[in-house]
Amino acid sequence: MNHAPRAAAAAALLALANAPRARAEEPLSPWSAPRYHDAGLLQYYASLETLYQWDSNARLLGAQPRTDHVAVLRPAAAGRITGPEDSFLATSYLLDAQKFLHDEALDALNHQWFAGARLASQRWGYVQASNFYVNTNDRAGTVFADRIRREDDTVKAAIGKELGSLTPELGYEFFKGRYRAPIFLHYTVSSLAPRATWKADENNEGLLDARWDHVTYPDATVRDGNAYEARFGWSHRRERLALSAAAGAHRRVYRGGGVNGYFGPVGEARARWTPEDRTTLSAGYAMTLHEAPVEFPSAYYREQQITAAVAYRATERLSAQLSQIVSIQKYGNNSAAPGLAAQRRDVPISTDLTGNLRLRESITTFAGLRRDERFSNLSAARYHGWVATLGCKIETR
Repeated sequence: MNHAPRAAAAAALLALANAPRARAEEPLSPWSAPRYHDAGLLQYYASLETLYQWDSNARLLGAQPRTDHVAVLRPAAAGRITGPEDSFLATSYLLDAQKFLHDEALDALNHQWFAGARLASQRWGYVQASNFYVNTNDRAGTVFADRIRREDDTVKAAIGKELGSLTPELGYEFFKGRYRAPIFLHYTVSSLAPRATWKADENNEGLLDARWDHVTYPDATVRDGNAYEARFGWSHRRERLALSAAAGAHRRVYRGGGVNGYFGPVGEARARWTPEDRTTLSAGYAMTLHEAPVEFPSAYYREQQITAAVAYRATERLSAQLSQIVSIQKYGNNSAAPGLAAQRRDVPISTDLTGNLRLRESITTFAGLRRDERFSNLSAARYHGWVATLGCKIETR
């Protein structure tokens, strides 16, 4: 079969959009208790965020970038019912409406919905389950350059019990990813994730976890495979200092003989220090592997990510944060794009400065400036751009 026309189309699109890096975080989760308003049995939270953005490169093009102006409206609502011993029933919804002044094809309505429950008993342990659904073309948390419409649906369940200082847990996760783009492949991941934590003392905690993933591609069975991971970790917490680290090994095996697997190290390290009441410093490093559900390239890519941030609270109402994320993304031995002989390597860098002014207890204004840049040995994948943001958020308190 002649794949040349499809390969050419894939090369053009790959220059703009690559595989997802990570799934979106659960919005307004039931664990963010300080944000909820207590109304007796029911606790609730609601907010309305309005933003104006100036984007110097709305499509993140390497050549001839297009400047645009964006109006964003983000209403959100959440509610939960709490019970004894950390039991709860919770749900939340977030709408992200974006309107572009010039490039109307980028207009979007993005949705995030979360539902979760936990039933806990000191005698019998706990069981918890959640569903997190995302329908979006947002590029945040991904390596997408173009705005690819996608659906992420994640179901999680876990059972565990505290046995003195030891807490064993068995978790299950099912993820389904769907993409509205010609070269992206729908796929699912079924996972088993046993883990155990133990408290050495009030400041130190150990972690041992493992994970088995079964990856299925309905339209490309040669990409079906399994991934195995095991890690050992440790965390240390004091009043002003928090440290954590975990390291282990990861192995990926694919059904198709032409799809290369992987075996190597994974791990992460985090640090957070508050030298005085107004200043917080944080830094992190992570080495991970991610599925790359694209039609022709490597089935996965490795990522090393370095993060650093400083947050400063000048007064009770005025604060600012400066952060930077540097990632090194290396695809497998299979060419990551048709016509690229070398192993593909991308280095995206994002630097963000944000200031917040709380006008009232429930009203906060903010302004920010972000610089995004990606270096790559695939010339068509390089880009740089600036995004300036001005907004206001109203929320229940």
